[in-house]
Amino acid sequence: MVFGIELNWGFPANTDDTLKTEIQYSLTGTEDDAMLLADVPYPQRKYQQMGLRLGRFSGTARSW
Repeated sequence: MVFGIELNWGFPANTDDTLKTEIQYSLTGTEDDAMLLADVPYPQRKYQQMGLRLGRFSGTARSW
């Protein structure tokens, strides 16, 4: 994938009550400026972001 990123993740057993996976990104690599990128509904396990500029940013994901 050129100028994009694909995120893939899994879930442990017995997580059927999971609602979503929240993906956040940060330009500084800290949670101080973290912004919501996507809410991915369970049981989806993949997210693609196209059209990124050259450079770097940091991200986190958590399931609810």
